[in-house]
Amino acid sequence: DAEDMFTATCAPPPCAAEQQPAGGLPPVCPRRRYEPFHFKRGQPHPDPVVETTSLSFAEPPPIKYDLNLPDGIFEPRDELDNPAGGALSNLQLETVAYACQRHESIMANGCRAGFFLGDGVGLGKGRQLAGVIAENWLCGRKRHLWVSVSADLMEDAKRDLKDIGFSHIEVKNITKLDYGKLDKKGPKGIREGVVFATYSALVSSQRGGKTRAAQIAEWLGGAQAEGCILFDESHKAKNLAPEKNEKGKPTTKKSSKMALTCQKLQADCPRSRVVYCSATGASSLQNMAYMERLGLWGAHTAFPDFNAFDKAIGGGGVGAMELVALDLKRRGMYLCRQLSFSAASFDTKMVDLT
Repeated sequence: DAEDMFTATCAPPPCAAEQQPAGGLPPVCPRRRYEPFHFKRGQPHPDPVVETTSLSFAEPPPIKYDLNLPDGIFEPRDELDNPAGGALSNLQLETVAYACQRHESIMANGCRAGFFLGDGVGLGKGRQLAGVIAENWLCGRKRHLWVSVSADLMEDAKRDLKDIGFSHIEVKNITKLDYGKLDKKGPKGIREGVVFATYSALVSSQRGGKTRAAQIAEWLGGAQAEGCILFDESHKAKNLAPEKNEKGKPTTKKSSKMALTCQKLQADCPRSRVVYCSATGASSLQNMAYMERLGLWGAHTAFPDFNAFDKAIGGGGVGAMELVALDLKRRGMYLCRQLSFSAASFDTKMVDLT
């Protein structure tokens, strides 16, 4: 059954803020202080970080990937001699290491395995994505796609790359470019860098011509693409409905154009390095259908397709989702941390409505 398929064990880390209930019951601790389990380099995160108690029981695999990032980024910051020092904290560097390690694997269907970053607000997901690009840039892969919800966030992407010492990587807004070849000759051609696109821009197309997604896939290299495809706020790609049910008959559900475009982009670039990034991406099993690079279903898995996966796990509710998250973390393809609110306080105000 589902519980047999998703198992993970390890000793939990110490509790960050235990509360002693009345009656002498064991302390209640919904979240535990988070420290990287296997990654020991880098500077500590500036704020206390926690993860759910259930997730803390899953031990991630050892890190065998050696980061190529400059040594200075692991050292303390110095305004003059090492301005990028500590720009990525140890837990952010842990994300880069696990993502790159995961990208070294090829799944049974021939696609490169992907990674899922589920950190909450304030953990610097954008900076971690910038770290993934920087690491791949140093490895010679210099064409990447960054997808997000708003064009305004492109400035944040530039800032994150600058803060970690990679301001020389150009970031181009796809909506400012024509529909021709992106790497065309001349000053307007993009030989290398990051193409930034919103989800709405991905589905746009020239009248009677190719879509933006097809244009970007061609620039990335298509079947030979080795660069990153970063789906920031990836829950925007949800609502991917299976074309057929478990009996092989067509379904009445319709997929959104955005979900289908993200699915096709991954299929057109099977060897690209995909990262899904969302604080709410795993809140519902039905909203994970686009995460095909996690390898939870498909060839050489317990589930031939997403329908079978959904049928076996979907009825389990929150408990089944926790089992999925535990298995993802145990296999080194998922991290989910949050800022601690242990020092936060609040007041309740009663306001009369008139």
